Amino acid sequence: MEHLKPRYPYTELVLEYTNMLASCQRERERKEPLHCGSKKDYWYDEDLMVSPINANCEEFFKYTDDGQILATDNSKKLAAETTIDKLGLNIDKLKDLRAKALEPILEIINTITEGERQDLIIGFSETDYKGYYQEFCDAIIYLLKN
Repeated sequence: MEHLKPRYPYTELVLEYTNMLASCQRERERKEPLHCGSKKDYWYDEDLMVSPINANCEEFFKYTDDGQILATDNSKKLAAETTIDKLGLNIDKLKDLRAKALEPILEIINTITEGERQDLIIGFSETDYKGYYQEFCDAIIYLLKN
């Protein structure tokens, strides 16, 4: 769990449910760079952060087949770039995990019909029977749409 607005100076939001989010893995390997909530720590800037609770937050990011996350060219480009940097979203570990999740899609993307592509987009947009989304589903959906 991670606080969107950090516990300090936002002490009044410490137990506010809407301020708590799921974050990347808390456990990290020895000497691995900090990322996600661990790297974010007490940083918060409403103007320079793309909030994951923003309904269309995925529109501010694009993904490459090698697992990178980049800012799209729009009004939130600086905020997206800052968010990527402040959360360490392009450390090697996360790029590798993203690339691995994208690999099966990249193998079939040029051989599927438009209908199959749409079915995959719908499938990755929904949760499984346990209520979980597929890891890196936004990156997978991005590649299927583009």
